[in-house]
Amino acid sequence: MPRFHCLRVALIALCLAAALPAQTNTFTPPGTTIETLIGPGTVQLGVALDVTRDGRIFVGELGTGRIWTQRAGVTSLVGTVPGIAAGLESGFVGLSADHAWPAQPYLYVYFTTMDASGVRTNVLRRYRVEGDAAAVAHRQLSLGASLDILNGIDAQADTHNGGSMRFGADGTLFVGLGDSGNPCLAQDLTSPHGKILRLNVAALHGVDEVAPDKLRRLLVPANNPFPGPDPTAQLVFALGLRNPFRIAPDLRSGGIVIGDVGANSFEEIDIAFGGENFGWPWMEGAQPHSSCGLGPPPANLTAPAVIIPHAFPENFHVVVPVGGVYRNSVGGRFDLGTTYEPQIFFTDFSSTGPLVRVSYDTATSQWIVAPPIPGQLSTEVWGTIPYLIDSILGPDGAIYFTTLINSYVGRVRPQGTGSHLWPASPLAQAGTAGQAAFQPLVVRVTDEAGGALVGETVVFSITRGGGTITETAVTDASGLATATYTFDVAFGGAEPRVVAWHEASVQPLTFDLTWRGVSSRWITRRGGGSDLELTIRNGRPNGPFAVAWELGAVGAPFHQYAGGSIWTSVLAPTPNLVIFGDGLGALASPANPLLVTDGAGERTIRLHGLPALSGAAFTLQAYAVDALLPYPASVFASNPLPLIVP
Repeated sequence: MPRFHCLRVALIALCLAAALPAQTNTFTPPGTTIETLIGPGTVQLGVALDVTRDGRIFVGELGTGRIWTQRAGVTSLVGTVPGIAAGLESGFVGLSADHAWPAQPYLYVYFTTMDASGVRTNVLRRYRVEGDAAAVAHRQLSLGASLDILNGIDAQADTHNGGSMRFGADGTLFVGLGDSGNPCLAQDLTSPHGKILRLNVAALHGVDEVAPDKLRRLLVPANNPFPGPDPTAQLVFALGLRNPFRIAPDLRSGGIVIGDVGANSFEEIDIAFGGENFGWPWMEGAQPHSSCGLGPPPANLTAPAVIIPHAFPENFHVVVPVGGVYRNSVGGRFDLGTTYEPQIFFTDFSSTGPLVRVSYDTATSQWIVAPPIPGQLSTEVWGTIPYLIDSILGPDGAIYFTTLINSYVGRVRPQGTGSHLWPASPLAQAGTAGQAAFQPLVVRVTDEAGGALVGETVVFSITRGGGTITETAVTDASGLATATYTFDVAFGGAEPRVVAWHEASVQPLTFDLTWRGVSSRWITRRGGGSDLELTIRNGRPNGPFAVAWELGAVGAPFHQYAGGSIWTSVLAPTPNLVIFGDGLGALASPANPLLVTDGAGERTIRLHGLPALSGAAFTLQAYAVDALLPYPASVFASNPLPLIVP
């Protein structure tokens, strides 16, 4: 497969006209596996990823500015950041959810925009997320009020924009900014370029508007290493970087792992604890590069933790740290184990995507290539994930990632820790307005070997059609989890769909339900009189049914009918209420009082010549009875329709 040499910093906007490979191949050693969580075709050029502490995934698109989320197996669009200017190394490049999510429902985005005169600048913006951010089951989220935290950051060179953002253990936000094609700026503390910034964004919680000078003061943490007086220097955590395109925190040590994209010969993995100068442009890796007119380098430069020659192990040119320093979660379902702790995974953005691990050698105080795992590809290469562009260590111990080409979101986890969901009730069934589906929704959860998983939580989410659902259920001794779905009393429109999800399962289980009901409309005709229009939704093509309707004046119930038979009160929604049927005398032969649905399981009828109403408020309720089903499954009803007549 072709390699995209035009990508020098990890973005590819101008190379997209090239033919893309039809398929990319991944590999991890025995005992581990790669799962696809959001498959190709949903996210386009997914470039930036985050996973919150409660397991919600966010992913942003390079060129469009669209942000997607996945929760409980359901993927949905959150919104679109406007004004994205995609270029060679520009566009939507950074995304992070707030450290205190969901209590603080904010998203931070870093992107390139362009004004009317063609000037490119980078912006760090915060969006308030509207909706139920804390919901375990799926809830639709949207982008609300925005606040530009940093703006006007020069991006005219269209290179070395950086843009990676991650929260540290203390809740401060770290941001990696490249040198914007001007190496000298990496040593200038009055410029944000070529730096890692550390921002106290928690000071802005609950604040939607603030004056720019006050905002800058609020952003400065109390213990940043460069006290100023320059306001930009007060935000700097580390300097001397070419393009820290991807960064990742080590939440245990407090260090920030930096993938600094090299120039001619070397890539770097740097680790910052605050105040470091990593030497660009004086140094590239361990070799002198350019003084940039700055004179000789100072004596206190910090050497890279890992220097990667471009020839190792196979033409490294764009280094991407994968998940930072790997640490097992506390009781995480997908912990990789002590063999991998503490190690740093990194890759090259390429069609092969080699994954390399380094571990810290206490004898030499150096990071060295980790001992090979049985079954890995070579002495140096542990696995492959082509075109991996962003990643994070999840709260469950898995490594989550997104790929830019043939975009998908996946995770690396131990083999044998997954689950399967099996239907233990019909995947397709019907129900009527205001009532539960005919049968509960039941899922069986098993491990990868088929054994029942007991005491596991299954989340049920409504993804279309409305209604209510038991949102969480715990598996019993047989691995069964049971939920009840109730149809909304309003006309459903789209057929309801429910997704069942277990956190260790890649594929959710989908239930499609047929809404059986009656939508009713009272039509007052000019010149007096009224029509009643009923649309019956049975879901059974060519299915026979009978109809009835009930009209009650508010405060003084009464009944109206078009003549014909009387139905027993056992079919009524409330005790002691007799429902009058029209007998369908005006609609069908008395010898055949049943109507039949069409090929889509629907039928619309209109009753003409009903008395006109005036001067009162009424409630209309319509009913239909499926002639092929026994009571009570045969009866379905409309939403009570309020009629207010002048």
